Amino acid sequence: MNSMTGFGSASKVHKSTTITCEIRSVNHRYFSLRQSLPEGLTALEPAIEQLVRKAIRRGTVSVAVNIHSPAGAATNGLNLARVKALYRELQKVKRDLGLKEPPQLEAMLAAPPLWQSGPSAHHADPPPAAVVESVVRAALGKVSVARRREGAAVRRELTGLIDGIGAESELLLKAAPQVREAYRRKIEERLQQIVPEKASEREPIYKEIASMLDKCDISEEVQRLAHHVQEFRRALSVPGAIGRRLDFLSQELLREANTTAAKAGDTGVIDATIRVKAALERIREQIENVE
Repeated sequence: MNSMTGFGSASKVHKSTTITCEIRSVNHRYFSLRQSLPEGLTALEPAIEQLVRKAIRRGTVSVAVNIHSPAGAATNGLNLARVKALYRELQKVKRDLGLKEPPQLEAMLAAPPLWQSGPSAHHADPPPAAVVESVVRAALGKVSVARRREGAAVRRELTGLIDGIGAESELLLKAAPQVREAYRRKIEERLQQIVPEKASEREPIYKEIASMLDKCDISEEVQRLAHHVQEFRRALSVPGAIGRRLDFLSQELLREANTTAAKAGDTGVIDATIRVKAALERIREQIENVE
């Protein structure tokens, strides 16, 4: 089991640049990826997305890659990548506007963004894709470790909660026949004063009593409750993304608990279902962060 919350960072020095990557993931109903890459590396977005999708199946993931010069290594020169990009844009504008004159190089070189300086400036030539991807993989590995570690803690919490619901379901299974019998005796006692003497007139009343007993019988609901508990336990042992399965089972458990409480007039049964619903509330809070 993996949590959807995690953080990992990695860095690597390649020639005159330091590549750093930070990855954060938080809970989300589906998979969502946000990337922040420096200029010159945006072409790597599809490759990085593939790497992330292999490691993470659900959650909002933020990937930030940065490139810096080593401390103290001042640079002062023309950023050729920016010059080329600006020239291509100006050529497009020229075609769109039908201009005849080509872009003036002198005017282009006067633009401050084309020049780089300082110890933390980006280099004109980005590092190789393989190097950047290796840093992303390293950060992803740390994120995965963090998600597994938190997932293990969530599994322990969920196991304890579902065990408590299992214990309540066993009590309800034992109580179901007693609840039905107690309800039957109560109805018979109240009907003794109004049951007609003629057998032909009693039959419709007895049929109505049988129908009322069926409506107050909680045996099927409690059996389904116990079954869903076992399914929940099995789901906890399955590797991979199980959050949606657990969410579905928790909804089914809540449905059976509500129906049981509505049908039973026994205070002991109602108290047990209240405890079940309280545990389910805590379960659903934990499941929100399960991948």
